[in-house]
Amino acid sequence: MREYLLFGYCISHFFMILLIYHFVRKRYSYIKTWLILFIEFLLLSGQEVCRYYFDSQVSMEVLFFILQVVIVQGTTLIISKNRDARALFTGLSASNYTMAGSVIGGMLYIWTDTLIIALLTATIIHALLLIAAIRYLKADYLTIQTLPSRSWIQLCVLPILFYLSIFTCASWPVTLFDNTNNCLPTLLFLTAIFVSYAFLLRLFHVKQNEAKITRENEVLLSYTKVLQHEQKHLEEIRKELSIQKHDFQYHLRILLSLCEEKGVNEVQTALIEMLHQTENARVPQEYCKNIPVNSVFSYFSQEAANNEIQMDLSLDIPDRLAVPELELAAAIANLLDNAVRACKEFISPSKRWLKINGRYVGNQIIIEIANPCMASKIMFDEVTGLPLSDRGESHGIGMQSVLAFTRRNGAEFDCEIKENVFYARLLI
Repeated sequence: MREYLLFGYCISHFFMILLIYHFVRKRYSYIKTWLILFIEFLLLSGQEVCRYYFDSQVSMEVLFFILQVVIVQGTTLIISKNRDARALFTGLSASNYTMAGSVIGGMLYIWTDTLIIALLTATIIHALLLIAAIRYLKADYLTIQTLPSRSWIQLCVLPILFYLSIFTCASWPVTLFDNTNNCLPTLLFLTAIFVSYAFLLRLFHVKQNEAKITRENEVLLSYTKVLQHEQKHLEEIRKELSIQKHDFQYHLRILLSLCEEKGVNEVQTALIEMLHQTENARVPQEYCKNIPVNSVFSYFSQEAANNEIQMDLSLDIPDRLAVPELELAAAIANLLDNAVRACKEFISPSKRWLKINGRYVGNQIIIEIANPCMASKIMFDEVTGLPLSDRGESHGIGMQSVLAFTRRNGAEFDCEIKENVFYARLLI
């Protein structure tokens, strides 16, 4: 029995570490992460060796249990990019995962009294569950970890209760080897655990789909905003052209009347007035060659003027782009919308300014938008490194649109704050 506990637990620790490695968003490099995990394995295995060679009392078993929890959860928190309830849930679930192979292998050892069969069975169960988890759950699980950590705190209660239930049935204060009557309840508990995890992961999957639909709707909404901007801009131009057409017809009638009366001086005066009106007529400002992108800059140039925001524009964007024009226009529109909103927080017009640079270099477009900001009010997401919305959890519609654009088109986006100035950069 003691031999099985020694080797069986060491095998389970090995597979537990493999699961943790695959199911956490890692903070460190490949080599450093595995070095930390190897130290964890040595500590856990050393603990099992101490159990094997020294008869431990109940108090020592409790101490060993606490140490194991601290080592496993502490290591998971250290290597995880998310040092919060998400990492804690992963570490707790990894401990639960190894119980299936360990318990079933232990039962076989009780019934067959053959160490090799028991260890081989436990190893096969660990391996099969690990392969299935990596193949069917890993991608969705890593994606769902981008959800706010607040949603994970309550979930940690489930693996804790599951682990304690199996631990008290199979290991402490009486083991299965001492009381075989606990075998059936333990199997039922294991079944309940895996069924519960199946429902929980199903809920994760549904939540991920809902988040995906929400992001897509937000992107569509941003596209709609771009079209609304362009429509408003074109409507203003149409009204001005209509007025100019009316005035032009009016002046032509006057000229015809003057010509009939042979009033040469009056005709000359009317022509000069028409020339002045033509020179002062507003024409669409061309900031760049691309029409949708230019429309966005035209709209926000007017928005800046209406809000007493000084805008400094320097653009060199070609008419044809390697990415969808409307998507790029939507991304830029959302960044400019955020920048204008940040400028409007300042009461003094002298502190309201926007500086925009766009360059086409080596088949790449680099766009940088700079604006003053209140740095103390801006919080950054620890996972994405992007600012969080002050109107709810996670990123706002603007950032969701920019992120969606970069992911679909292989672009890069980053932002930073320097001396109370917010810089947003888009590389396409």
